[in-house]
Amino acid sequence: MKQLLNTSDMRKALKIGRTKLYEMINQGALPVIKIGNRYYIPEDKLDRFISSSVGKKL
Repeated sequence: MKQLLNTSDMRKALKIGRTKLYEMINQGALPVIKIGNRYYIPEDKLDRFISSSVGKKL
């Protein structure tokens, strides 16, 4: 089973703040899963997002 990361894990991995994370989520930049009022992302999807974002301004 794939590991799901919560928003705290996402912030640590991306080294960004809460406001920027939610801005990216609301813009659809991150492929998140919403369960109730919480957001999660599969670890492999976050890894792919990071790899594909190298050299891009977010």
